[in-house]
Amino acid sequence: MRLADQPARHNITVFRVPPLTPFVKKLLIASFSVYVLGLILQNFVGVPSFELLALSPDRIGLHTVWQLFTYVLAWPPGPNHVFGVLLSLLFLWWVLAPFESRFGTRRTAQLTLAATVLAAIPAIAVGQFFAGGPPLFGTNAILLASIAAFAWSLRGHGTLSFFGVLPMKPVHLIFVCLGLSLLFFLASRNFVELVADLSAVGTGILFVEWASRPSRPKRKRSGRAQRGSFRVVQGGQDGDSSHWLN
Repeated sequence: MRLADQPARHNITVFRVPPLTPFVKKLLIASFSVYVLGLILQNFVGVPSFELLALSPDRIGLHTVWQLFTYVLAWPPGPNHVFGVLLSLLFLWWVLAPFESRFGTRRTAQLTLAATVLAAIPAIAVGQFFAGGPPLFGTNAILLASIAAFAWSLRGHGTLSFFGVLPMKPVHLIFVCLGLSLLFFLASRNFVELVADLSAVGTGILFVEWASRPSRPKRKRSGRAQRGSFRVVQGGQDGDSSHWLN
């Protein structure tokens, strides 16, 4: 499905409870399972699971290879973070499930992977100038990229209803994400986290642009067609190649 193909203008309520889609369900189960296993290993076995999974942006080494992918599953093992973990997973369901319902499992998995990696790489680059900073962890990159991608895909197609109360243009939701990231930066003074947040938002926007690009026509094969092969018949609806089957 091409992300640029959207229906007519409409009003969409965001952050209402969406259906639990297949990929989001697996992601939530995996995230919560890794969190519980990490609590057991860290607090009862003595294995530093959080240090192994969380991304250390100021230290590049062999551990960086897997931390580029695992930091979104890492959470501090202290009791003060339990409610924050559950709330983050709830928001992950709220913002990622509508994207999967609209664009499918494959695109959602691609967006999740792109947000995870492309938010971490700039954070590592900036982390070289801020030694001793806190590690990067949690699903914030996926959350911000999902919101930005969903909002960017809806631009020019109506308004959003924030919690069913506050109407806004889709692009305004991206500004809300940027504003919250800046607010957290002012409170924490964590440049690495700010860069990761901004990169995640940018990844969501660029992902929609990449997924919406027109497909390239296939090259015609030279020579005679082999027996049993199909012949391509050019066609479409009124000659418009922008119509897609979803």
